[in-house]
Amino acid sequence: MPTVPGLTPDQVPSPQGTPEVSVSTPIEAFGGAVAHAISGLGGAVEQSSDKIWQRATEFQDLQNRAEVDKADAAYMEKAGLLHAQFSARQGQDAVQAFPKYIQDLKDERERIGGTLTNQMTQKMYDSQTLSTTVRGTRANRRKSPRSMRSRRGRR
Repeated sequence: MPTVPGLTPDQVPSPQGTPEVSVSTPIEAFGGAVAHAISGLGGAVEQSSDKIWQRATEFQDLQNRAEVDKADAAYMEKAGLLHAQFSARQGQDAVQAFPKYIQDLKDERERIGGTLTNQMTQKMYDSQTLSTTVRGTRANRRKSPRSMRSRRGRR
């Protein structure tokens, strides 16, 4: 007849715990060399992408400047025509035309600025053309209503 083993353990735990196991396995066994190579590749890709970004930014800046210069030249040409038309007026005709002249300068500046392709070019254009608008206004202030009143007072 078969016998059933006893339920009382006959082994006693050791007071030293489990023995220390040390296996010397090279990192290459778990793909360490591949990981190191991928890490180096990642650094190279990052440097390359930084250079590409820098070149793309420089190219965009160059395009922006060319676009702004072209728009600024168009505005200066139109402002020159408006200035010539206004300067040809005399006396009260010039006084009455002055507000329209100023508005025409502003409208032309906005119209040309509205044709620019991005916000950066619009900001650059606004900054660059403001002086043209101010010069056009100042150059003809002698014909403005205030100026005409002060001239009449000097006579």
